[in-house]
Amino acid sequence: MNELFQVIKAVFSNKNVIAAAIGCAVIFEFISYISNYRKKPPKQKFKKVVASVPPASSENDGNSASENKDDE
Repeated sequence: MNELFQVIKAVFSNKNVIAAAIGCAVIFEFISYISNYRKKPPKQKFKKVVASVPPASSENDGNSASENKDDE
């Protein structure tokens, strides 16, 4: 039993095994990031609301007054 623990300790303390485990973890994380990536929706650009200016009262009043005079 003691020999088994020595072998396991030698395997886990080997630099190649540690580097391979870290490399696999990085690759798996990158693949997980790519598969779960969601593109953020674009921000809505709010247009400035310009209050519509009512037409000049002289234009409307002048036309409607002259029409009313013709009707009478």
